[in-house]
Amino acid sequence: MGIANVYAQTQKGVFLLGAGTNLDFSFLNRQVSTDSYESDKVKNNSFELTSRLGYFLTDNFAIGIDFVSSNATVKEDGDIYKSNTFAIGPFTRFYFGQKNFKPFIHAGFGFGKNNEEYDSSNIHYPDDKVKSKLATFDAGGEISFVLTHKVTLEVGISYGNAITKYKTYNNEDAKTR
Repeated sequence: MGIANVYAQTQKGVFLLGAGTNLDFSFLNRQVSTDSYESDKVKNNSFELTSRLGYFLTDNFAIGIDFVSSNATVKEDGDIYKSNTFAIGPFTRFYFGQKNFKPFIHAGFGFGKNNEEYDSSNIHYPDDKVKSKLATFDAGGEISFVLTHKVTLEVGISYGNAITKYKTYNNEDAKTR
């Protein structure tokens, strides 16, 4: 019974719908101390939501589109840094086997935008807003564990890379990897 259910999930003509999230709250106990200065603790909050829609062109081979949205806030010494990102792009997956767990490889890339704001508490450093273009790439391997005939849990490892391009405050081209 498990084999038939797994096969149906990756069979030609079946749609793939996926979602993932990453919620991170970090409180770092890092402080810098000198004779005249002591820093505050760092507070970091971030949230990411990824959704995926795919279609199996053949048995065990799917293509589709990923949507990624994330935002982050870092507070340190009265300074506030905020980042908001959105990206969209195609992906492909190839599954192996007909068991209750199915290894697969995947690759994808995306394009989008990233908006960053820096509010400085120091009058000697200006506040800054940067809007940038974003390109992403990821590839890796995972295992899909069948929980029900329509639900799987995926775990694995992958490599990801993101590049942003923007203009600096003095109109120079800049790139962040």
